[in-house]
Amino acid sequence: MVHVVSNELTVPNPSRLAWIHTCYHTFPEVEGWRTNDHYRRHPTHSNLFTFRGRGDDVLVLSNREKFQPVITESIIQGHPSIEGALVVGTGRFQPALVIEPKVHPADAEAFIEEIWPIVQRANQEAAAHGKIFRGKIILTTPDKPFIRAGKGSVTRPKSTALYADEIEALFSDSVGDKELGVLSPEQVQDTAALKASLGAYVRSILPDLPEGADGDKDDLFAHGLDSVQTIELASGLRAMLHPHLNPSDLSTVAAKAIYTISTVDSLAEYIKGLLGMTTGTGGDVAMKRAARMSAMLDKYSTGLPKAKNSAMQTKGAAHTNGISRANGVAHINGTSPMLCVVLTGSTGSLGTQLLQPLIIDPQVSKVVCLNCADNALQRTQDAFAQRTVKVDLSKAEFHKAQFADVSFGLSTEAYDTLRDEGDVVIHNAWTINSNQSLESFEDHIRGARNFIDLNNSIPRRPRITFALPSLPSPTIPAATLTPLLSLNNHSPQPTTPSPSPWALAAERSGVKVDILRLGQVAGPIAPHEGCWNRNEWFPRLIQTSKALGYLPDKLMEVEWIPADVLARIIRDLAHQDHEGIQTYNLINPHSRDWKTLVPFVQRMIGGEVVPLKEWIVRSRAVDADDKAEVAGKPALKILDWFGDVEAGCRRGRRDVNRLRRMGGRRVRR
Repeated sequence: MVHVVSNELTVPNPSRLAWIHTCYHTFPEVEGWRTNDHYRRHPTHSNLFTFRGRGDDVLVLSNREKFQPVITESIIQGHPSIEGALVVGTGRFQPALVIEPKVHPADAEAFIEEIWPIVQRANQEAAAHGKIFRGKIILTTPDKPFIRAGKGSVTRPKSTALYADEIEALFSDSVGDKELGVLSPEQVQDTAALKASLGAYVRSILPDLPEGADGDKDDLFAHGLDSVQTIELASGLRAMLHPHLNPSDLSTVAAKAIYTISTVDSLAEYIKGLLGMTTGTGGDVAMKRAARMSAMLDKYSTGLPKAKNSAMQTKGAAHTNGISRANGVAHINGTSPMLCVVLTGSTGSLGTQLLQPLIIDPQVSKVVCLNCADNALQRTQDAFAQRTVKVDLSKAEFHKAQFADVSFGLSTEAYDTLRDEGDVVIHNAWTINSNQSLESFEDHIRGARNFIDLNNSIPRRPRITFALPSLPSPTIPAATLTPLLSLNNHSPQPTTPSPSPWALAAERSGVKVDILRLGQVAGPIAPHEGCWNRNEWFPRLIQTSKALGYLPDKLMEVEWIPADVLARIIRDLAHQDHEGIQTYNLINPHSRDWKTLVPFVQRMIGGEVVPLKEWIVRSRAVDADDKAEVAGKPALKILDWFGDVEAGCRRGRRDVNRLRRMGGRRVRR
């Protein structure tokens, strides 16, 4: 009997089968033999696995992302002109590819152009952080063929060491940027030619972006542009533009700008402005931003139907206000109803914490998990396998969803489950990225409106809970909250008061809505129940300060709430019934001054304690477009937010009284 533990094939040491396993005759004290062979469980057939490669083939990038390059290499080696392929990148921000041609070409660039289509096909099968960029490919030389094992396979450690100097040069010299063609004077002076050149380059990095005018209007991040590609895009644009811009203007063509101007059209307008082809002011930009937000608010608040009759039909029977209800499910004579909970984003750091108490809750009959990933079940099983509390997932079902689609991209059967059984929707699937533009967030707003429309289309009227991460950065744009806020400089700046779509849905359509404004979500308080989300400000700060050798002396007051405690609060709120809209600020009421924590943090990571302003100035001296630097210092991506903290404008408001009035429930802290 064998087991797959944390994706690795393991042979246990059962005494009753010791006569079969000869290794335990030699090593009887060993509890299990780890084969180092890695498998992946089928997303729907739990007893089926597919081989993913050897454990010693795993590459670990500098940002701690891991991936198996074997499938990428095997696809690329299928090209008739390629003798061998080796993906490298351990300790780097992104992977690179070393190719051994069968016949070494006279023109290396032409050869790479020839094999590029098969590299793109391999990228389609690779994880996002494991994709190969066009500028990160080199060829072997005839005098240094790959070192191979007796069976003919490439020996990874020895072959990587053989080309250590070439690999170092590939990453340090930004070869890919140097190979980009500089824009000609004609392209710079002609608007159409400039836009065509920019569009072609963007699509070389993001091949899924549609061609033509419609694709030029599409948001790049909605088509999968990630942080690595954003830095690559900014670096390439600077290479294309450097003869035409002064150093000051050229420096503004950075990753931060790409996040703000996230379409080919807006990118072309931005470049035209730098080239002096258009004029504009900061005030114009601010007014346009506010106008875009107002337009999006109007777009997703239009067409809300009027509230229906208060009588509701549940489980095939009609109930009026004379019968007590909870979340649309009637319960008579004081009996508690069984709830079917629809949970989105169940594979995230908070989502996995929230799924556990929902499954354990005897008053929850089913949890329908909707996620964008198609391997949500496998990810959940892997996460729960590392916890001390064993969770039976038979109560949960998992579906891949596209929230911007009217029916969420679900099968008819799965969508009918939502319509016919869903009592409470906990919408937790929000992108945590303060850099992205408002347009990049539109699919999330559209998805929220789709849940409201679902509520209005069925008699059950399931209550909708929006769990909105509001700290440490304004990841949720103004269109989700009130007043209307801007996203400039990663911080909310009030512009004009405006009701949120959720308030309008409650007022006009009678939708029951909970708004949960989540504060500083920390790691779980229980041991072995998961870890702190490394995208939060504190893990970013710790990793960056340790790398830099200095720590800020002051920050905002700390109001951390452990993820597992927060999950239980949200679970309890799922059982609370009300009419209209309720808003909860879920933060820890027992705050602490950052200064009281500094000695403990310093003891843990070392380094010098400096004023926050000085910490920011020193951090800004680091090149934010240097991928290796950013990978090891993730707080560089949210330096503007730390600047807001230093200015004293990021102190969150509390409203914990609502939690204390929830039927006497108290959370031990």
